[in-house]
Amino acid sequence: MPIPKIPDDALLSTEELSAAFAQMGAPLAVATLESQRSRGTGAPFIKFNGRIVRYVWGQARDWRLAQGRALTSTSDAA
Repeated sequence: MPIPKIPDDALLSTEELSAAFAQMGAPLAVATLESQRSRGTGAPFIKFNGRIVRYVWGQARDWRLAQGRALTSTSDAA
């Protein structure tokens, strides 16, 4: 899983985060990120001026990597 070379402290928009996740082979659609954010189940984020959402890349990346699960055989993937 190639991780994009983005500084850990970079602030990404929802669209940029979705693209970065896709680049690392762990895609999440913009709509999914928005839905998870509203339910409180998504990646940590910061809100500026009460409406501008940004994700700190290092935190969001670590959150996404933690969403995977270790497999012990190819039959586990199903």
